[in-house]
Amino acid sequence: MTEVHPKSKLMPPGNPYRIADGRVVIYPEIIVADGAELNAPPMEIDITTALARQPDIPMQHADLGREIWGYASDRTLVAARVHIHRLRDRLGEELGHPKSGAIVTRNRVGYCAVSSLADERSPLHEDEHRTLFIADQRIAVQPETFTAVRDGELLELSKTQFKILALLASQPDMPVKHDDFLVSIWGSSDKYVCASARVHVHALRRQLGAELGSPWFGAIRQQRNVGYYAVSSIT
Repeated sequence: MTEVHPKSKLMPPGNPYRIADGRVVIYPEIIVADGAELNAPPMEIDITTALARQPDIPMQHADLGREIWGYASDRTLVAARVHIHRLRDRLGEELGHPKSGAIVTRNRVGYCAVSSLADERSPLHEDEHRTLFIADQRIAVQPETFTAVRDGELLELSKTQFKILALLASQPDMPVKHDDFLVSIWGSSDKYVCASARVHVHALRRQLGAELGSPWFGAIRQQRNVGYYAVSSIT
């Protein structure tokens, strides 16, 4: 994916922004979480600043695109998704980590920074705990607990396989462009990563039961010259 650069720094001089019970502090050039400086690039600092200006209020995808890049498009939507995914990793989005909810997703609306982590089950976090469904709701994906179930059977997926499934299930029937797919999962789109992606997707499809003749053969598909996608229905 071609990097899209922010148009300017967004934080005025003065007091820093604080979110997540004050555990995450955003300064003009750095982000500090629990007293430790994050190795966050300027793009992620600008995104965090934009969200932290109005904590607990979701920022629509289009508004975030215009705020950071000066325009809104499918490309800025994907770019925001990639950068926020990386930002959450930096904040400690491993399973059970209390800082994972500092930036939350509001389904069909956008993203927001939370002022408090006290109630992780509040409506602000409802989309973080949602279940994603594909293949006529016979495959369920729970991002919060890193679990995937097919017809009531728990699937044993690797971390990479789960990340692929969760990414595709988050936007069923919408292909993720090849380069964006690689960057989202591996952080790179070079030829070695491309080869690895084919291996992981093939393994995932086998885990889903993608042997020829299986009803799951079409659960994960590829649109030629575009990218991979999960289907909402296999009928």
